[in-house]
Amino acid sequence: MFGAVMAYDPASHAVVLVSPLSGDNSHSATYRWNGSSWGALVTDGPGVDGIAVDPLVHGLVACGPTTYSAAFAVHASCWQWTSINWVPAQPSLPSTSNRSVTIDAEIDDVDRAQLLLIGWPVPPFQNQAHPLYVWAWDGYTWRLLA
Repeated sequence: MFGAVMAYDPASHAVVLVSPLSGDNSHSATYRWNGSSWGALVTDGPGVDGIAVDPLVHGLVACGPTTYSAAFAVHASCWQWTSINWVPAQPSLPSTSNRSVTIDAEIDDVDRAQLLLIGWPVPPFQNQAHPLYVWAWDGYTWRLLA
């Protein structure tokens, strides 16, 4: 189960908190801090595991429970924050292999104002080192870093 995530929303100049509502990670509530209390903005939002500032539009992007496909096009359930609601963002990462992959972590890279996704091939390679892949969101597309 994912936990609550927070980020500063430069568009609304407020801190946004996204908290899980369901045991299956599929729903969340989004709150905004007004300086003295939390106010609910969205009570049936997407499940998100990571949140970061989109460097090009100076807004928030979040990714939720992830899936994988046989074509290695990772569907990251990504969402863009409009300061009042979540809207679907680009749903998949670029294909880099014909192997399936699973995503294990979404990390807010504060220094570079981007969201990183980390994953590996499924099933693992037999008797070989387990490769790890890292993607970064640049505001328009996902790019494979390693």
